Amino acid sequence: MLDVLLMPYGFVLNEPQARGSPASPQGSAAAGGAASGQGLPQPPPGMSFYAAKRIVGETLWSPGQLEQCKLGIVKFIEAEQVPEVEGIIHLVVASSDTRHSVATAADLELKSKQSIIDWNNPLIVNKMYKVYLGDIPLKTKEGAALKPELKREPVSTRVKLKILPHLLRSRLAAETFPANIQVVYDGLFGANTNNKLRSMSLQFVHHICVVCPDTNKPLGLMLLNGLTKLINEYKEVSELLCVAYSAVGKLSSRMPQLFTKDIALVQQFFEAMCKEDPEVRLAIQEALSMMVGAYAQLQGALLNLMEALVTAYMGKPEVQVRQVAMKFASTVFAPDHVPSRYLLLLAAGDPREEVHGEAQRVLRALPTHSTEKEGSKPMPSFPEMVSYIQEKASQRMKTPAKYIVGTSTLPFNPSAFGEVILYLRMCLAHSAGARPTTQSLADMQDHAPAIGRYVQSLLSSEAPPPSSSSPKGGESNPVQVYMDLLQQLLSAIGGNPSDVLPVGSGVCASSQTRS
Repeated sequence: MLDVLLMPYGFVLNEPQARGSPASPQGSAAAGGAASGQGLPQPPPGMSFYAAKRIVGETLWSPGQLEQCKLGIVKFIEAEQVPEVEGIIHLVVASSDTRHSVATAADLELKSKQSIIDWNNPLIVNKMYKVYLGDIPLKTKEGAALKPELKREPVSTRVKLKILPHLLRSRLAAETFPANIQVVYDGLFGANTNNKLRSMSLQFVHHICVVCPDTNKPLGLMLLNGLTKLINEYKEVSELLCVAYSAVGKLSSRMPQLFTKDIALVQQFFEAMCKEDPEVRLAIQEALSMMVGAYAQLQGALLNLMEALVTAYMGKPEVQVRQVAMKFASTVFAPDHVPSRYLLLLAAGDPREEVHGEAQRVLRALPTHSTEKEGSKPMPSFPEMVSYIQEKASQRMKTPAKYIVGTSTLPFNPSAFGEVILYLRMCLAHSAGARPTTQSLADMQDHAPAIGRYVQSLLSSEAPPPSSSSPKGGESNPVQVYMDLLQQLLSAIGGNPSDVLPVGSGVCASSQTRS
């Protein structure tokens, strides 16, 4: 009965078929061998030469006769004369028929059974895969033993578009390897595929990413390769690109180990985000935001590469690029990683609220007790951070990145500079053993004695030799450098500390300690 439902109207077995090779590369190889190597006529999609010959027989079916026969099969299944498990695939195939009467009858019957069909039944799932893919030649005794005239072709694109929605309903279908990846590659890159089938295949990739076991590394690697290939080859189809980028992000959440050492992929996505239209740019932003967790354990040279990458894209004109670069800076690197904290300080001066607001939230977050117990440092040491800021400030004063306020020149814009001062105040408190709070004046007053003792110890300690990054004749003591930075900012904006810092930020307390 299934062969009758697959039979196209007006098909003549002895006529050479003008259609292209089947969509599946594997099925194409099998069909080519059957048709050319053995001199067999090309059977219809989904059928073998033997099945087509058995249906056609000696007398040709008229289109009307074939339509009535197909309708009879659908009604036969409706009458429950066929076991439910075996009849499902017949209804799915019939629902793709080119004749409205057949397709409508099958669709209605499928809808009436939706609530009782178990789409995770192995018999149903395996049958759908079997019909979709045809007989893929395997390098086994069983595969070699199958005669060419008995090998079935993959079904037509029209039938595939009816099977895929039901595979999307099945958890078992997403877990069935390697048939799941064969369907994905066929839908994305098959010879007879189209954008609708590609889009549905990408939905199936999403389904696989949600369902498949995290341990199936071969599946994950093939999915990633297929998605990146699609992204590189179909740049003109925005809808497909959006879904493909989203699928990569979802895959990174399930199998982060596939991405950890692939810094080039991150760079490719950042670069694409700079060039694509706003819709695709948003999809890439979401994908990178999901991918960031895969790079949280980078070390050594890979960490240095990521640092250079984030630095390069932190200053791009596209706000989404800066936003994602800031997220990488805050997530990939440890809280005491000085260069990444510096990048966050620059982001805190960004004109867009979605960038500077998130950067400030990360910088001002207080260390939790669990973090302190684990022994990790919640922020850099005060001398180290001050030294780095001094070096970068000196460099920026010699570049167009400097900021002019009236007659004064600053290394950072006032918003970023104010955040620099505040963050250095937090580092000072933390290095002194106090809690680096930024909002409560009472807490700052309580911590003033401890901070005062630490500042005094820094001032009274033997001054280190000026570093190469220090400006000529400049200070090298971290407290002196900190106060010089504060004075530089306040003299430029002509105000009080409260003009650039939260009330009671503690900068004045440090000033009093110096005196």
